[in-house]
Amino acid sequence: MLPPMTGQLDVSIVLCTRDRVHLLRDALESLLAIEHPPERFELVLVDNGSRDATAEVVRNFTRRAPFAVRYCYEATPGLSAARNRGIAEAHGEYLFFTDDDQLVDPRALAEHLRVARRYGSRVQQGGISLRFTEGRPDWLSPRLATVLGQTRDAPEGPEDIDLFGGNMFFLRSVFDGFEPFRVDLGKGTAGYSEDIEITRRLRTAGERIVYAPSAQVVHVIGPDRSSVGFFRKNSWEKGYSDAIMVASGRPLPLSLGVDGVLAIANAWLVILHALRRSPADRVVCETRVANRLGRMAGAVRARTARTRRS
Repeated sequence: MLPPMTGQLDVSIVLCTRDRVHLLRDALESLLAIEHPPERFELVLVDNGSRDATAEVVRNFTRRAPFAVRYCYEATPGLSAARNRGIAEAHGEYLFFTDDDQLVDPRALAEHLRVARRYGSRVQQGGISLRFTEGRPDWLSPRLATVLGQTRDAPEGPEDIDLFGGNMFFLRSVFDGFEPFRVDLGKGTAGYSEDIEITRRLRTAGERIVYAPSAQVVHVIGPDRSSVGFFRKNSWEKGYSDAIMVASGRPLPLSLGVDGVLAIANAWLVILHALRRSPADRVVCETRVANRLGRMAGAVRARTARTRRS
C-alpha cells in the first residue's frame, strides 16, 4: 500500500542513481530551470547503493533547490527496486521518472500535466532526444538510436508505444493495487525490459499509453555508449532480459533452434554488409546476432529457474 498523500504536490520527480555522480550533477542542475511553481513539486532522489560522492552532491544541491528534495538510500540493487522505492516515497499526484544521465527540459512538467489533463491520461511517455558528448557515430542508424532511448516521431495523444524508462509519467494512483516494476528485470539485475514488461501489464489491465512529445528530456551519451562494442553488449543483455520476461512455455530445444538459426542468418548478413562497405547495416546485423545469442542464454536461465521452483 502507498502512504497517504501529504500536501498538495502536483508532481514527484523520481530520479534513481548509482555511482554516476559525474552525470548526476548536470541532471540535477537541469531541474533548477523547471518552469513550474517550486512549491508544487518535489524531487525524490533514490540512491541505489552508491559508493561515490552522491550523498554529498545531493546535500549540496538540496541547499540550493527552491523545491523540496528528499534523499532515499535503497540498498537492494537494481533500477527496478530503486524506482519502486521512489513510488513508495512520493507524495505528488503524478510521478515523473527521469534518469541521472538525462537533462530535463524546463517545460517538461508543464507539458506532461497539460497533456495528462487534455486526454485524461494516467500513463504517459514523454519525448527523448540524444546528445552525444563526442559526436554522433556515422554508423548509428535511426533503428539503433532507439537502443539509446530515442523516441520515435509520433503525434501527441494515445499511441501504440512502449514506455522507454526515462521520461515516464504516471498518475500516482495507478500503483494502488498494481504491482510496480519487476525487480528481476532492469539495470542491476537482468539488464533491461522492465519498462516493456510493465507496459504489457498496464495494457492488460486496461490502461492506455499517451505520448507527450512536447515533454522533453535529453539523454546524454558519452563515448562509452557510442561504440559498436556497447551496442553488441546492450543487444545481448536486451535479448537475455526479454527471454526472462517472456519465459515462454515453448520447448527449450525449439527456442534455441529458432534463435540459433536467426543468429547464423544475421552473421552471414554481417559478412555481406562488410563486403559491401555498409557500416550502418553491418552494425544493425551485429546487434541482431548478439540479441539472439542473449535470448538463447536467457531462455536457458529461465528454464533453469522454473526447474528449481518445481
